[in-house]
Amino acid sequence: MLGRVPHDRIPELYAESDAAVVLLRDKPLFEGALPTKMFEAMSASRPLVLSAAGEAASLVNKASCGVVVHPERPRELAAALSDLAHDRERAGRLGAAGRQAIVEGYSREQSFDRWYGLLTSLAG
Repeated sequence: MLGRVPHDRIPELYAESDAAVVLLRDKPLFEGALPTKMFEAMSASRPLVLSAAGEAASLVNKASCGVVVHPERPRELAAALSDLAHDRERAGRLGAAGRQAIVEGYSREQSFDRWYGLLTSLAG
């Protein structure tokens, strides 16, 4: 564990990593959460190991970019990490799928267009 690191080091850390782990508690508050670190990892072509439910799990499953385990189950999390470590080909496919999902649906321009459409529809 590195603790806090400067934001400009994040790309370097993803480049050195084999996978990204995103952990959310099993609380209703997190059912609608989409942590930005998921998008960073996907953009860096790193497979996700997501311990969460709700919208984050749906995104990972839809994009086929990682492994989803139920939150707060450390044995399942460890097994998912071990499986990916032993199947580098699968990890590569998951990482590539994450990158493709970002390119196709979550670029800065696409996000802007969605927000602009939402705001203009609300403004009437």
